[in-house]
Amino acid sequence: DVKKSSLTFAPEAGSQRLRDVINKGLTKENILHGAGLAFEGGWNKVKLYFPFRTKKDVRFITNNRVPIENIDNIRKTDYTIIIKSIKDKILFDRIITEKNIRNIQILSAASETVNIPNDIHTVISKYTNKDNIYSLFDNDSAGIKGMIHLEETLGIHPIYFTLGYDSKDPTDMVKRYGYNKVYEQFDLIIKKILEV
Repeated sequence: DVKKSSLTFAPEAGSQRLRDVINKGLTKENILHGAGLAFEGGWNKVKLYFPFRTKKDVRFITNNRVPIENIDNIRKTDYTIIIKSIKDKILFDRIITEKNIRNIQILSAASETVNIPNDIHTVISKYTNKDNIYSLFDNDSAGIKGMIHLEETLGIHPIYFTLGYDSKDPTDMVKRYGYNKVYEQFDLIIKKILEV
């Protein structure tokens, strides 16, 4: 007789997007159904195994297969801003929510050196007029080069958000100058560039 204390499944990734990227072939429903069957079969505990991935592994996954990290959340809108990081996306989503702005969406690029393929750009352009797509990366060499690359290859307009401030990105600007300064700067940028 087998002691049925714990059964381990290996979905490999916590989000459906990443499971799709690595071709795992499992949906959330598959995982929940499997766990349900395990409990019905007498198992007391179900564990999910997520292997440790190095930054290099994750960078490879996101940059080569999914250059825009939250593309699955894209919606029809007047303006799209492609941000460098999830932390900056969270910051700007907060400001947009506080300002009750509904016609701007923030998407997060996998990195500043992202190469957005034409098919992904076409998807974004179906939801936002291609003339209203902007990039907002760090105010350092890599960020500026990345924004210039997107402008030259796809016509995505750069926003130099922290230009004139001793900060490389909006989150760093919050640390140095406070949230209200970033909030004010966002207001100026939006009024000037996006004409909201």
